[in-house]
Amino acid sequence: MIDSRIEGDGELGEFSCINRSQLGRGSHLGVQSYVADATIGRFTMIGSRVSIGGFEHPTSWLSVAAFQWGQSIADYEIDIESALRLQSNSKPEYKRTSIGSDVWIGNNVVVKSGVNIGHGVIVGAGSVVTKDIDPYAIVVGNPARLLKNRFDSEIIQDLLLLKWWNLSYDVLSKLDFKDVQGCIVQLKKEGK
Repeated sequence: MIDSRIEGDGELGEFSCINRSQLGRGSHLGVQSYVADATIGRFTMIGSRVSIGGFEHPTSWLSVAAFQWGQSIADYEIDIESALRLQSNSKPEYKRTSIGSDVWIGNNVVVKSGVNIGHGVIVGAGSVVTKDIDPYAIVVGNPARLLKNRFDSEIIQDLLLLKWWNLSYDVLSKLDFKDVQGCIVQLKKEGK
């Protein structure tokens, strides 16, 4: 874990790495997964061997290799002046990746840097996410494409307004999670 924050009871699986990122309360990162430069919401479940964000090498520069901005050249057979010139070159900027709350990302998924995945999304195992995904969509494939939405548009709007993932465990423990419409009614009645 490098320059990252895990909120409350978020959890990292064995051999996983999280760099310059935030992992929300109740979220889990599976084994052997990698996250860089990302914000991940609450109650988001990420499978094993998932890659999220991370550095993308420039494709329009002379080289795709990191030596051109002086990265990892300490062991190269290179003179000091050349090393200093390379190190003075600017490094491409990181793109921030955003993943909402209540998201499920299956095993072996790749999420490209700079992508925004909305609340409630399900990403099928082995998918490659190259563009933004709307809330409560189910996507699969390479590149990931919309299979269907989890709920109708009225329920999606209610869930996005209620932001149930910000509620306490005490409030959440009183809900019948199998009855989505009933949960919405109960939360609206309680003014949450």
